[in-house]
Amino acid sequence: MIKLELSDFDLNTYLTCAIYSTQPSFKIAYLLNKNLNLKLQRSSKDNIVAVSKSREVAFPFYNFNDDKNFVTYHLFKNKKTTKIEGSDISNSLFETSSIKNDYLLPELKKVDYILKIETEDHDFDLENLVSKIGNINQIIACHEVDYETIKSKNNLITE
Repeated sequence: MIKLELSDFDLNTYLTCAIYSTQPSFKIAYLLNKNLNLKLQRSSKDNIVAVSKSREVAFPFYNFNDDKNFVTYHLFKNKKTTKIEGSDISNSLFETSSIKNDYLLPELKKVDYILKIETEDHDFDLENLVSKIGNINQIIACHEVDYETIKSKNNLITE
């Protein structure tokens, strides 16, 4: 009898890029569409991530299925800022609120956006893609992130 282990399969291997920009997510999607000939669209469902045992955060994302080249692109904003009302503070004279920053990938807190690329093509030219993204004026920097080094890679699963 042959035993198969999960490590025998090539599960969840993605290419990932870190993008640094102060632009809003719709503008980044537009710039990537324009400069890379993509058709990123806002997904109708948000990516729900448990940031603690008692709290979940919805991260909106953009995606594009390139059926011609068998590539799927997902663009995620890495940081979500939430205003938390201080309703539990009963002795306060004034209403208080605080701002909470949550991260899709907490180990990459300085990264503004994550571009996840799903492809079966082992010859996909990620270096060229990173170079093209880095040449966009509104993008400060872009670099490849080794998918295996991402600790919270489950947060990038969208289905």
